[in-house]
Amino acid sequence: MTVFRFRLQQVLDLREKQERHLATQLAAALHAEQIARDALESLRAERDAGAEGARQGPSRSVGELTNTAFILQQLDGQITDANDTVSAANNSVSEVKEAFTAAFKDRLILDLLR
Repeated sequence: MTVFRFRLQQVLDLREKQERHLATQLAAALHAEQIARDALESLRAERDAGAEGARQGPSRSVGELTNTAFILQQLDGQITDANDTVSAANNSVSEVKEAFTAAFKDRLILDLLR
């Protein structure tokens, strides 16, 4: 009785381990991207509420309007930074997704050879 021994089993095991590691990285990257998107949406909502509050309500003094304009300008800067963060997170997700897809294909080929 001959027992089949897959000579590339160690390679297959390494590929499976790499695939699991990349799956974990992909989940973390997707989570980071979602956090960045949530932060961006929160800043946009705060900005919109501040702008709406400046338009609504009774007449305001020049000092209050200047202060509101400064706050809105600061929020605009934070929104720009948050957009950059979302873009970087999106790029990270794309890179990890490509690596995960490649690792999956590599493992699948070895699995089919077995």
